[in-house]
Amino acid sequence: MNCKLGIEKNLDFDKLMGNEKRALGFIAEILMDVWVIANDKQVVECPVQFMESNHWPKKILIFLMNKFTGQKRQFNTHIK
Repeated sequence: MNCKLGIEKNLDFDKLMGNEKRALGFIAEILMDVWVIANDKQVVECPVQFMESNHWPKKILIFLMNKFTGQKRQFNTHIK
């Protein structure tokens, strides 16, 4: 079944920032949840562990700065 909602035509991805660029992914996740419920499918949740190292102090600082200033700063907090 091919379902086209015309979302790609109506979104200007050049104007989206950061996590907003995942709009189609978010919509796909919601639609998959609807499909699972509508078709009475069983779901198994599995634990996930990220293998990349993060610079946690920097990540926490950025989170707090964004929270209290209302800004949307994004920095790379991965350790190479």
